[in-house]
Amino acid sequence: MKILGIDLGTSNTYIYGAHKSSTAPQPVLLPRVSAPDGCVETAILYEDGLPLLIGHLAESEYYANPGMRTRRSLRCQFKPEIGEENAEAVGWMTDFLRLLREALPQDTLEPDSQLYVGIPARTRESFGLQLAHCFKDAGWPAPALIKESDAAMISCLQSGAIELDDLEHSLLILDFGGGTCDFTLAENSNILHSGGDRLLGGRLFDDLFFQLFCRQNPHLQEEVQADSCEYYVHWVLCKAEKERFSKILQKDLDSAVSLHLSWYDAAGAQKHAYLHELTRQQVVSAAESYVASESLRAMLSQYANRGSLGAVAGEMLQGRQVGLISWFKDVLYDIRRLKSADKVILTGGSSGWFFASEAVREVFGTDNIVMSPRTYEDIAFGLALYPMLLHTHLKIKDLLEKQSEDFCLRVADLAQGIFEKHTKMAAKTCAERIAVKDILSVLEAAQEDRKTVEEIEREISEKIQNDSGLLAIVQERTEAARKEIERELRLQFSRWLREHGVYLVPRLNFSARTLSTSFFDAVQVKVSRLTLLNTMDVMAVAVLPGIAALAIGEKMLLITAEPVSAVIGGAAAFAGTWALGKFGKNFLRRQKLPKFLLNEKNREKITAKNREYIEEILGQSFQEIRQDLMEDARGKIRYSLKALLQRLTVLNHIRVERGVPPAGQAGQTGQ
Repeated sequence: MKILGIDLGTSNTYIYGAHKSSTAPQPVLLPRVSAPDGCVETAILYEDGLPLLIGHLAESEYYANPGMRTRRSLRCQFKPEIGEENAEAVGWMTDFLRLLREALPQDTLEPDSQLYVGIPARTRESFGLQLAHCFKDAGWPAPALIKESDAAMISCLQSGAIELDDLEHSLLILDFGGGTCDFTLAENSNILHSGGDRLLGGRLFDDLFFQLFCRQNPHLQEEVQADSCEYYVHWVLCKAEKERFSKILQKDLDSAVSLHLSWYDAAGAQKHAYLHELTRQQVVSAAESYVASESLRAMLSQYANRGSLGAVAGEMLQGRQVGLISWFKDVLYDIRRLKSADKVILTGGSSGWFFASEAVREVFGTDNIVMSPRTYEDIAFGLALYPMLLHTHLKIKDLLEKQSEDFCLRVADLAQGIFEKHTKMAAKTCAERIAVKDILSVLEAAQEDRKTVEEIEREISEKIQNDSGLLAIVQERTEAARKEIERELRLQFSRWLREHGVYLVPRLNFSARTLSTSFFDAVQVKVSRLTLLNTMDVMAVAVLPGIAALAIGEKMLLITAEPVSAVIGGAAAFAGTWALGKFGKNFLRRQKLPKFLLNEKNREKITAKNREYIEEILGQSFQEIRQDLMEDARGKIRYSLKALLQRLTVLNHIRVERGVPPAGQAGQTGQ
């Protein structure tokens, strides 16, 4: 693979690989070394002083063969030590990385492969230098070092958990992992603060769950010690059950979960321990009265006399009772005192715990919390995407500066077509409603009340002007047009970039709301002024001639039981249909219409003709609106593209820190 991203965690290591144009890095699975999800425990087993195994195999082998303990040693939790001038830790890290490299599937590393490795946001300079030397001495390509918070941010940008716009506001990236709880506060693309607590992490809850098992299984600790399986049960099995409990509670906070441990003693007999019906409240109570086990304190004893250790961590290492959830909240309150946050991103393996988002919501008073879809693998995924981000930034910048007008012209016609489709639908639906609700109802009433055409037309106009349902139709069509334009423009933008070789596509934030608002206001005016109805025209050319033909034939309309000539006002008006077409309209405008002129058949004629007329008039009116709007749309599309170009500058702060510059790249500073 051309690109490898390695998240070298205190507890677990993840490797993701990508090809040059890939936007979806894949986990690199190491046969017999990594778990199915790609996780490799950051642990190494030595035998007679020589490195033997890494990962979960190292742990299992060490505790499965107690007879070999005198010749073997298991090393873990050594990552933080390599920046403290600890020669042993540097040696352990180098050996771990050498075995990690040897376990890579064949052809994973190519001659020109690039390696990106995450480092905590706040570390000593010596940490990066030592880590880079460890990689180089272990046979890896010289690594480019990226801040873990930046890698998590890149992953979240790719997944859509955050947008580029979020980086322009205050953003908190909270990485609550297995070994540490780290944070990065950024605003306007600048890193304001970074820090955290190096002892607060998921391993404390592994210890907590072991203690919960011991409470319900009184002889558990003595048994696993006698079976030489204490580490395996305490830190491997309890971690797995803790994760299962967490995942169940993510779906249902009120669940009561039964947990189970199973191991084999030295004679090969299988043993079990159970934790029945464990609830959220039981875990909270136990977490808030937590006392670290001797095993955990021994593991973390290296931190006991070190500076910059938090007060709660110091209490825990002294064997005093602490509240784990309160400790997490204290970290959040310390961050809150530094700066509030418009959005909080939760990442890291422990961020899915039920109390994590609750605590963030309580401390920061916001529901603007997003969970990364890749909590465990976020950093490795983002690291493998870093070169693609650099390519994307430069390529999009070049395209927007040189070819944005081409894209603007390309999508302007598309937007016009969408507006045209929805305005035609609006005209048709409005005409239908006017015909049925506003015209037909007036004609039905006019048949009984004997009104003139002038009165009928006035009543129809008033009904149209007061018909709020028409505006609801226009509003519905307007909103549909807005959504379709925004969706299609983003889709076209993505296609346009991919056509030019850009595969990690940023979101084009084109808002058609101002367009649709202008459209709605203009259409509202057009509908409210729709008073030029042709009720009388329809009667003159379609209704009255038919009646005149009947009158000439000396027939009577049974509805009124009166001769047509008597109703109209004299047989002279019916010299022929041509005369009626010429004089009937003006003659009847102020005459009260007889009932038979507005019978059901004639009402249908009048309504149908006016429906066609209204749809045509609205269509013409909407066409004028569309022409005005499209010039406005072109300008807004241009503005959106320029705004995107400006927003891309927020990525400038993501820089490579090089401990040992790769060959041929000395002196480079990264992006």
